[in-house]
Amino acid sequence: QLQLGGLPLAVSKAGRSANPEATDLLLRGRFWGSKTSEADLRKGLDFFQQALAKDSGFAAAHAGIASIWGRIADGYEPGPTAYPKMKAAATAALLRDTLLPEAHAVFGFALWGTSMDARQAEYHLRRAIELDSGSADASLWLGIFLCDGVVGRFDDGLRAFDDMMATNPLDPWPSFGRQMCFFNARQYDSVVTQGRRTLELDPRFWYFESLTGWALIQQGRLAEATTEYEHLRKNFPDAPLYGPVMILAKTGRLTEARSELQKLERRADVMPLAIPMLLAWVGEPNRAFEMLEQLLVRRELTLHFFLESGLFDPLRSDPRYHDLVRRVHEAAGLPPPKR
Repeated sequence: QLQLGGLPLAVSKAGRSANPEATDLLLRGRFWGSKTSEADLRKGLDFFQQALAKDSGFAAAHAGIASIWGRIADGYEPGPTAYPKMKAAATAALLRDTLLPEAHAVFGFALWGTSMDARQAEYHLRRAIELDSGSADASLWLGIFLCDGVVGRFDDGLRAFDDMMATNPLDPWPSFGRQMCFFNARQYDSVVTQGRRTLELDPRFWYFESLTGWALIQQGRLAEATTEYEHLRKNFPDAPLYGPVMILAKTGRLTEARSELQKLERRADVMPLAIPMLLAWVGEPNRAFEMLEQLLVRRELTLHFFLESGLFDPLRSDPRYHDLVRRVHEAAGLPPPKR
């Protein structure tokens, strides 16, 4: 019989609670935390908070809260308000147990989401994998970090998502992570194919926009993209959608595109990067760059995640775009991009 000893034994016991009620609430929180709707994610938060009410020192529950805030960020709540909450919970987890892999994983990504510190973020993400290579949360957050456009290590990111899928084959999050990776790598056919797999796992999956729609637009498959957005509008009538503005701009209907963009500008639930992105598509680069500069000052995660993707191709001929990309790399402590 295999017996653990030393560090492996300590890691296997990390983050636990001696309170059985707290442990039961933790498991319920993890169940709902693996879902994708805002209501389900917030239900997971509630269970984790109930677990902490039973055992305030329960490191795994703090890490669970951090992980859910990371999932809520950008999709259901602006990153600048959600990532600090992720960092606070991750810090609480790490202070209570430095051997808990998930604590390092969420702390590492929270650093990335709040301060763009690539070196420290990767240190903690890698430390999580060192402690437990089978940790789903560690693989998820490492994969998203590596597939960030400014990091650009797409093959490594895909492998991290594959590791998560191997242990959690029914979880849609790593499938969506692969979509993000393929999109930033400009492998649009793979985005569409992976999108079908994501919806097979969760037909109601939604997170900030349709990467399938974006990929179809990039490929010029506008009729298919239009059908995709009609389907989304039917299923998510209250969600802000950016692809329709891109389709209008792509087909030369700029007056209509600008009108739809103005409607989005009046909403409070729009992803911060969306407005400057769409300004670029409707031919207003000066306003786009003004807003992008503000996002860089705020260290907005979606800025560096998508800035070098096809979403900003309308700005690529402008020298200000390449200067901005250089400064984003500099802010993250990463080498300048190859042009």
